[in-house]
Formats: sequence, C-alpha cells, structure tokens
Amino acid sequence: MSSIDAFVVGASFISSFSRAGLNLVDRYQLSSIRLCPIKTSYWNNSLPLLISTPCILLAYSLLDIWQYMLSVHIFFLAILLQVISYGFAIVFQRYKLLEVALLTKVPDFLAPLLLCIFGFASGTLYFLCCTCLSLVFFCISVKKTTILSSLPSILFLSITLLTQIIFSYLIFKDIFIEIDFKKLLLISFALLTWRFIFSLAVLLIYKYFYSDNYDKQRTNFQCTFVRCFLNLSTQFSFIYVMSSKSYIFVLPILNSTGLISAALAHYLIGERISSRDYLSLLLLFLLTNISILYLLDVH
Repeated sequence: MSSIDAFVVGASFISSFSRAGLNLVDRYQLSSIRLCPIKTSYWNNSLPLLISTPCILLAYSLLDIWQYMLSVHIFFLAILLQVISYGFAIVFQRYKLLEVALLTKVPDFLAPLLLCIFGFASGTLYFLCCTCLSLVFFCISVKKTTILSSLPSILFLSITLLTQIIFSYLIFKDIFIEIDFKKLLLISFALLTWRFIFSLAVLLIYKYFYSDNYDKQRTNFQCTFVRCFLNLSTQFSFIYVMSSKSYIFVLPILNSTGLISAALAHYLIGERISSRDYLSLLLLFLLTNISILYLLDVH
C-alpha cells in the first residue's frame, strides 16, 4: 500500500469513528441529560462555523465562497439536512444507537432501488430481493411495539433521509466525475452556513412563542465543544478521502459508522446489544455497501 493510500485509509477511519462519536454525543445530550434539541442543534452548527470561517476566508476568495453560498441546490440541501437533524434528535431521544443505525440503513438501500426503478441508475432484480431481506431483518431487529408507538417519527426520518440521498445523487453526481478538494470544502462550508442560519431562525421562533420553556432549557457546552471537534474532524477527513482517486475502495469503512456507533454505545454508555440485532445490522451494512457500489457503477 502506498503512502497516499495509507493516508486515505487512515482518514476514512478517522471520519467513521468521528461520526460515530457524534452519534454517541447526540444520544447522550438528547436522551441521558435531556437537552433541548432546538438549542442543541443551534450550538452544534454555530461553533463549527465560528471556527472554520476564518480558515475559509484566508484560503479562498469571497467570490468563490459566494458562488456556492448562492447555489439554490445547496440552499435546499442545507434545509433538508437541518430538518433531518431535527428528526434524528427525536429518534435519539427514544432509540438506542443500534436501532438508529438499523433505521438509517434501510433508506441507504431503498434509494438505489428507487433510482433503478425510475431509470436514473442501472440495476437488476437483485435490488428487490436484497431490499426484501433488509426489511425482514429490520423488522426482526426493532421491536414491533417500538415501531408502532413511534411510527410517525420513524416514517419522517426515513422519508427525509431517502429524499436527501436521491436529491444529492441527482444534483451532485457530476461532482464525482472530477473530484476536487476545494469544491467539496466550499460546498461543505456553504451547507454549514445555511444550516446555521436556518437553525438560528428556528431558535428565534421557538424563543418567541415558548419563551418560558426557552429560559428553562440549559446547554451543555462541554458536549458542544466535544461535538464541534468531532464534527470538524469528520468533515475534513471525509472531504480528504472523497477528493482522492481511491475513495471508492474505502467506502465500506466510511459506511461502517452504524456498526461503530452501536459498539461504542455498548461499551461507553451501557446500551445492550443482542447478537441477533448486531447480525442484522451487519447484514444491512454488507447489503448497503453493495448497493452503493452499484449506484456508483462499480462492477
């Protein structure tokens, strides 16, 4: 393995473990110490933006930054991502990280299937068979009572995640033809900026209509700083990996966040994991990796 390949593999592990750490911090903030999701989301966006803005301004011109900031596609994707973050906040309050990983794997596999059905990507009946298997193991792993009691939040998160995957593929697929570190970094910064603006607007609306609850809600800045470090770590490492020519070969590592999150939750915050549940997650992990490779036309 060359030194460049070793750096790419190392960065992919950093990205996956950092994203798993983000899930763990979010689960702790929203479930264990019951922080307000709206306030938490605002600080989760504002602190990374505050730290990254001087670096971006020093590295790139305002013209380059505005070019991406004014993109309608990036604007709508940022809103979609922020809405998804609120959906995750609801789910993190109610579910273990293993169950969250299972929930998020199903849209990962259904997206390529829908793209194939509607002719946006090539595919075979293999997708249908694997999707059925995925749903079977999904239903086995998550308790029926949990599904029925929280069906609206599950459907909301699944639909928004599915929409994000399809939207990102259709709008930004040309990026992967000529991958550029600068382009990915500016897109990431523009998304973070719009997410901050949107989360600030939601926070102000919440404060205006629910001022009494707003004043009572506290913020854990220790968790916020830890999350900021993990956020910046996963962003830069992910962009570095995706801007390399060998990013395809480390996609399974990048896709292993759910497995790592479940393991960290088991050992660090005591969430129980049955062998059946972990095997189900492992199966979905393998199937989604195959579907992603097909989606990227890697045969």
